[in-house]
Amino acid sequence: MSLVPETRLRATLREDSGGTDSVNAGHAKVPAQRCDLGISFGCAPDRTAELLKAVRAEIDLPRSSGPTPQQVSDAKIALVREFETNSRQNACLLNRISLRHQHGEDLGQLFGLAGYDERAVAAAAIQQAARRRLDLDNCIQVTLLPEQVGQARSGLDARA
Repeated sequence: MSLVPETRLRATLREDSGGTDSVNAGHAKVPAQRCDLGISFGCAPDRTAELLKAVRAEIDLPRSSGPTPQQVSDAKIALVREFETNSRQNACLLNRISLRHQHGEDLGQLFGLAGYDERAVAAAAIQQAARRRLDLDNCIQVTLLPEQVGQARSGLDARA
């Protein structure tokens, strides 16, 4: 589910508006069994409000209309490529074993493409997960500004 917003945000914030060089989105299950989606990007301070508005709009899209067939296809390709690359690296394998053990998951599926099949990246499944997990009313926004800009904007609403 995090691949679709990351890809869309990269296109919107970097390629369409030229507002940032990189966008990172990721999820985690640790330390508790919950889904957290973190999005980070750097930008010029005067573009912060504009780009945050774009982030919120992009996050709402998977909830409202679901991913397009092209986005699902791109996510599948990215997941398989990541799996193939990471499966050759000892540190990645150790991390996967550790995470499966922590979550009580079956280690027998470690070397297969389990979790990368059609069900895992079906458009309807992504939209359903987005509706459950991407609640814009339940988010925390942190904005780091250079000291001079931060002093000038001391009244900036943190929930902009």
